[in-house]
This record gives sequence, C-alpha cells and structure tokens, in this order.
Amino acid sequence: SLMPVLPIIKQKKKSIKQGNVIYQRRFQILLDYLYGPQRCEQISELIRLHLRSRLVLNTLFLTVNLFDRAILTGQIPKESYSDGNFHLLLTCLLIAGKFEEVEWPSISSLIANRESLEARDIKALEI
Repeated sequence: SLMPVLPIIKQKKKSIKQGNVIYQRRFQILLDYLYGPQRCEQISELIRLHLRSRLVLNTLFLTVNLFDRAILTGQIPKESYSDGNFHLLLTCLLIAGKFEEVEWPSISSLIANRESLEARDIKALEI
C-alpha cells in the first residue's frame, strides 16, 4: 500500500516548490540585469575596447557569452560587474582573447587609462 509513503512524497513536492520559488526569484533578478541599461553600458564599453585593441570578432562574441554565463551562475559578486565596474568584463575579454587570438591582449593594455582597476583584481577573477 502507498499510504505510508504519501506524506513523504507530499513533503518532497512542497520542498521542491519552495526551492523552485527561491531559484526563480534569484534567476529573475539576474535576468533583469541582463536586459537592463547597466549591461548595455558594459557591452558598449566592450565594443569600444574591442575596436581599439583590433581583436578578432569571435573574441567579442566569446567575451559576451562568458560575461553572461558568469553573471547567470550567481556566484560572482555584484560589485564586479555593476555601477561602471568593468572587472568581470575585462576578465572575460582576457580569457576570450587567450582562446581566439594569436597574440592575446595583456592585462596592462586592458586596464590602461583606468585608475580604479588593478592587475591583481583581474587575475583574482580569472582564477
């Protein structure tokens, strides 16, 4: 008979529903960022940097892909990619450059003309 098992099944369904609600809220916050003006600003800056560095077009595509995927994991601190902070974006560009470019850009060339960025911050996110 299934009678002794039914309360356990109902309990599992309830905990799964609660977990899904929490996951959906977190995911919605991340999606709001991906479709918001901050991301638009970040991608615009990435395009400027990409054109200035004369990188391959696939590097740009891979950078955006890595950037979006890193944000969607929810494990990157929001300070790394919000409010005009380009740490995560430059780290993704560095990683993508290592995959796509014959001579990838150096960290010093990526953070040139940016007072708030340091090489150790980029290296810490890369790991």
